[in-house]
Amino acid sequence: MATEGRASGRRGLILGLSALAALGAGGAFLTLHNPAPWVAAEVMAPGPVSLVLALNGHVRARAEVAVRPLVSAYVTDVGVTEGQRVSRGDLLVALDDRQVQARRDQAQAALDVQKAREAQARSAARRAQGLGASVISRADAEAAELALATAEGESLRLTAALAEVEREVAHYRLIAPTDGVVLSRRVEAGQQVTLQDTLMTLADPEDILVEAEVDELYARRISEGLAARLRAIGQSEVREGRVSFAAPRLDPDSGGRRIEVSFPERTELPIGLTVEVNLIVADYADALSLPRAALLRRGTSWHVLVAEHGRAAVRPVEIIDWPSERVMLTSGLTAGDKVLLDPVKISPGDEIRVE
Repeated sequence: MATEGRASGRRGLILGLSALAALGAGGAFLTLHNPAPWVAAEVMAPGPVSLVLALNGHVRARAEVAVRPLVSAYVTDVGVTEGQRVSRGDLLVALDDRQVQARRDQAQAALDVQKAREAQARSAARRAQGLGASVISRADAEAAELALATAEGESLRLTAALAEVEREVAHYRLIAPTDGVVLSRRVEAGQQVTLQDTLMTLADPEDILVEAEVDELYARRISEGLAARLRAIGQSEVREGRVSFAAPRLDPDSGGRRIEVSFPERTELPIGLTVEVNLIVADYADALSLPRAALLRRGTSWHVLVAEHGRAAVRPVEIIDWPSERVMLTSGLTAGDKVLLDPVKISPGDEIRVE
């Protein structure tokens, strides 16, 4: 019995060792068949890089003319509608001018009467000159000359008075000062208007620009003359433009810097239309760039993971932090480096295989 027990114990030991050996073999099998994961990477290669700042702006007329009355009166007629094209000299608004027209008629009548008196005085003066000293006294001749001079002076005064009233009459007819389009109309017939009221606004729809605002983070990089690509909402055409104005200070409310982008030629777009503005802040002919998603941040520093000898390695980098999908590198990488595109899933030191 003892011999049989010892034999049974040896068989158990042999089976146990066999099981351990089998488990070890299985572990080796698992290790051999769990290779390093494939990862996506981008090989760094220099090329042209542009720093582009994307903004939304709106079309604005370069110059808008506010039409205001020079007198307070009731409106008798409005000759244009909103959106209508007008030419210089077209009647925009007529005001009730009955009272001033009555004064004009009175001034004209007074001048007509005075002109008749002047003609009589001139005739008398000529007659006195023709009679000579033997027929008319010197005093009478001088009196005739004085009467003519007085009549001429009164005629000049009344002529000036009539001209003044006629200028006032002109104030009751608001005329288009320039060619353009009626952007807005805020007046109707029968309405009483005052000198403070803006009745309508005119602008040249082809003399336009795009107004936008640059965030204060990038305001210092903006200057007049920067090139821009412009695309109006709803259109596929891309137009060229340049920054023609950059405000010297930031807006205290929004913190942004206002800019104006001009077209190189006359262009017609609806006033107020939204326009996508891509400012070309800088161009580099030979630089390295990578997708923003490949960056990792540690405190205030940036780094990436690169493939080195089959493992993921940390590489500190310096970049130009710009609001775009790709960022430009200034140091830390060289051409040929393989940067992992999805570094969140990999830890430094992990074995990897690059696709």
